[in-house]
Amino acid sequence: MYAFPQATGAADILQQMAADRVQIPQEWLININPISISLLTVFVSYVLGFFAPLTAIIIGMIISSIGIAMLASAHLGGLILVAVAVFTVGEMTCSPKKMEY
Repeated sequence: MYAFPQATGAADILQQMAADRVQIPQEWLININPISISLLTVFVSYVLGFFAPLTAIIIGMIISSIGIAMLASAHLGGLILVAVAVFTVGEMTCSPKKMEY
């Protein structure tokens, strides 16, 4: 386990790890999906209430595809986090409307 002598918060921990050239743990990258779902579900559901089911499904598939393309071309941890968050928004847009359709 890596010790964080000067770090006080999450951003400080990431900056300290970057300065010491330590890789971000894989668990942190994986956990961005459930964290994004927890934080954005209410907002995305509210916005999707204004769209027809088929339109929301198509928009969700496009957003998910953009996230996957970003993930395929990402080489930096920060870009991977953004790509996973974009894919998650697409997933949240598409999945509930599938059942409604």
